Amino acid sequence: MQHETDVQEALRERVKALLANEAISQKTAATEADIGYSSFSAWLSNAYQGDNAKMAAKVERWLAAREERRTASAVLPRDIGWVQTESAAAILQTIQYAHIAPDIAVVAMGAGCGKTTTARRYAEATPNAWLATMDPTTRVVSTALGEIAIALGLTERSPQGYARAISSYVAGKNGLLIIDEAQHLQPNALDALRSIHDRTGCGLVLLGNETVYTRLEGQGRAAEFAQLFSRVGMRMVQAKPRAGDATALLDAWGIEAKDSRDFLARVAAKPGALRGMVKTMRVAAMLATGAGAETPDITHYKAAWSRLSTSS
Repeated sequence: MQHETDVQEALRERVKALLANEAISQKTAATEADIGYSSFSAWLSNAYQGDNAKMAAKVERWLAAREERRTASAVLPRDIGWVQTESAAAILQTIQYAHIAPDIAVVAMGAGCGKTTTARRYAEATPNAWLATMDPTTRVVSTALGEIAIALGLTERSPQGYARAISSYVAGKNGLLIIDEAQHLQPNALDALRSIHDRTGCGLVLLGNETVYTRLEGQGRAAEFAQLFSRVGMRMVQAKPRAGDATALLDAWGIEAKDSRDFLARVAAKPGALRGMVKTMRVAAMLATGAGAETPDITHYKAAWSRLSTSS
């Protein structure tokens, strides 16, 4: 019995040290371990009235899982962060225009060209710039505005009050609403965004795939699109990465070998574009580390691509 008590106490000390060293709250730890907060807190303070052995087993599994994730992440390459490619610079210019004017801008691009990462960087670095991402579940006015309300940190939870709360919050702030994946929005949801722009003077950027602009251009004369289409001040439509985009990323990753650069540039020209190329570089770096190589070479890049794609 004493041995079991000592083991439990040692485990508690391990957990306490982890929480202190990594600044993790008990609530976060309990959530990660899939243990009720009150039970976890009681166990940690040696006041748990339930099955302590069973609780300790859950905690051990949590600690083991954290260590496995830490070990796995150690072989992943470092995150080089955002890179200002030619496309990213053009996206930034369009976003900045909408913010400063203030006006409505549309950025319609193929997948993997960097529009989302660039918009996220702008929103994170710029006061009063807010990014909300749409999806198939946010197509209509109420769900779209609800997603924007969350992005703004609003407490309004009534669909009838979303437009008023959003307008009140952004008015007078010289702000910018960036709507990613805007191709999912129905006409009435797009018109609701246009109305907020008109009432508040808040800039508006619609980001999405190429169908965003195709819909606006093709239906711009229709009544449901006319007001929005006539207010678009800047448009950026681009199906594929620009010529220098891959080069900028390869330079940022420090890839110098010509055969590797040529291969990865070809990957960037495939569906998935720059995103596919970056994924390939990340997997290759992991494969190289696992093989004991200091840096990946063409064999690692080809192996990585073969794992990510069914085509060569």
